[in-house]
Amino acid sequence: VWGLRGLNGMPRQWGGIERLAGWAGLQAAESETVRQWGTRLGDALERPAEAATLSTAFEEARYGPPDLERTDTDEAGEAYRILRNALAARIFGRRSARRDEEVEEAEVEATEDESLDDGVVDEDEA
Repeated sequence: VWGLRGLNGMPRQWGGIERLAGWAGLQAAESETVRQWGTRLGDALERPAEAATLSTAFEEARYGPPDLERTDTDEAGEAYRILRNALAARIFGRRSARRDEEVEEAEVEATEDESLDDGVVDEDEA
């Protein structure tokens, strides 16, 4: 992958997210810290927890001492996958998975409400 050669682990994942975010129009400003940009990215993608997890894991890997208690690698990996997929969806014009879930839940609730309304007999009709 261009420009990520020689990077491993968390720095490579972070670099991949930075690249995708740039393609999605969400590149970091020069004055933003990792944490500030992570917060902005998480808000834009409606994935604040995942962005916080990944930015914390990157800060630990990049700036922390070697003996630092680190973010769980499985948790950071899952956050990376979720953000990567959300960015890909944004790049290719799809709605976020979270929005799809919300629409689906609203449709189910509307269907349930309609079926309840159909079963209710108005006192005037009885």
